[in-house]
Amino acid sequence: MIRNKRGLLFVLIAVAAVTFIACDDDSEPVPLEELSCKVEGVKWNATKSLTAEMNNGVVILTGVNNNNDTLRLLIQDHEPGIHPVKNIQNIIVYKSQDITYLPLNSAEASLIVVDHDVVAKYIWGGFFYTGISGTGDRVEISDGVFRFFYK
Repeated sequence: MIRNKRGLLFVLIAVAAVTFIACDDDSEPVPLEELSCKVEGVKWNATKSLTAEMNNGVVILTGVNNNNDTLRLLIQDHEPGIHPVKNIQNIIVYKSQDITYLPLNSAEASLIVVDHDVVAKYIWGGFFYTGISGTGDRVEISDGVFRFFYK
């Protein structure tokens, strides 16, 4: 439980730091679009592709890295705030080597929407969760950051 609170705290601090850095003219520019996290403590980035769309009120973000691992966020609660991640609400799915990990229905997962500009169709925030495969294997996704324009 402590680790998950630290994960949430990390995401909130990271989001605040990005906001502060984005306001500094001398710093490197913050990417307009990204999907990144740590998978079992190893940095993961959507380096191969990143797509986003709004479909029936759900913002769908799909990122693929160079190893063809896929991370997909289905965001139903897209107003700013801290929202639960479950297998029926704010779903996050990680797929690696043909193994799909769905979220556990627990309080150890959160989606944090920092800002959602519905006119510009731009949303950003953070996330963390523990996923479980059909065989019971688990994967911990932490320090997640998303920012993107959607169609």
